[in-house]
Order: sequence, then structure tokens, then C-alpha cells
Amino acid sequence: MATAAHIKTATVRRGLDCLQEINAGDFTGLTYSEIKKRHPDEYEARMRNKLEYRYPNGESYIDIINRIDHVILEMEAADFPVIIVSHKAVLRLNSL
Repeated sequence: MATAAHIKTATVRRGLDCLQEINAGDFTGLTYSEIKKRHPDEYEARMRNKLEYRYPNGESYIDIINRIDHVILEMEAADFPVIIVSHKAVLRLNSL
């Protein structure tokens, strides 16, 4: 929200919860180093398949794709420039 506040535009859509960062579930707040140390099996599972790996009680990248699908469709149909200010995982998936 702080980043988007600096964009001078006629229309700003706020409150799109679907653009939130990936839900890391039980690992929320942990760094990748901490996950590797405390949960090596989960760390290795994520490294083998980042797209489909789902954090315990959290989300996978596939979940995010499903979550943002309608935003992508709206963006593709827009007849004006679109700027998306979001979190890294969401923006990474917008480029697929």
C-alpha cells in the first residue's frame, strides 16, 4: 500500500486480498535457513518442486495461481495501462 501511494493515477484498486504474499502456514516468520535447519524434509520437498510444494497449513504456488486467476483475466482485458503492486511470489507468477 505504501508503494502504491506514490503512483499518480486516476484509478487505484486497493484491498485485493488475493494479491497477498504466499501463506507459509506453520513456517510463517521463518527464514529459508531456519526451515532447512528445523524441517530438513520439508525444505528438500520444496526444493524438489517449488511450484507444487504446499507449506504445512499454507499454500503452494499453484494455490496462488488459482487465487489470482481473475485478476490476470481482468488485467488482460484492460484497455489501459495496468501496474500491479504486490508481493514477490504473486509477481513472480504473473510472468508465467
